[in-house]
Amino acid sequence: MEDKQPPQCAKELLDRYANGERDFRGASLCGSNLKSENLREADLRGADLRDAVLDHADLTKVRLENADLRKTHLGDSHLREAFLRGAQLQEAHLVAADLEEADLAGADLNKVDLTGANLKGANLLEALLINARVQRAN
Repeated sequence: MEDKQPPQCAKELLDRYANGERDFRGASLCGSNLKSENLREADLRGADLRDAVLDHADLTKVRLENADLRKTHLGDSHLREAFLRGAQLQEAHLVAADLEEADLAGADLNKVDLTGANLKGANLLEALLINARVQRAN
């Protein structure tokens, strides 16, 4: 079995996901448009998703440990039971995102916008929430 390289663009990621692949560790998707896409249970550990658009995406149980999500748009996205341990989410847009039971331990949430987000049961142990917006979040 050949070793696949991480996807370098949104189209490649989506094509491989549609063909049943879920391991996209180290993917370079900076600035990609993945709005409203279904990426349930994808493994994106260590991926570069800076400035990506993932609004309304289904990211349920996705693995994003140590991923770079700075300035990423995740408004109204579904991140239930997602693994975001150690992720960099500085200035990310998570308005009305569903983060129920998500693992955000040690994540950098500096200046993140969590307005109206669902944080029920989320693990925020040692997460950095400096200057974060959390109005109407639960």
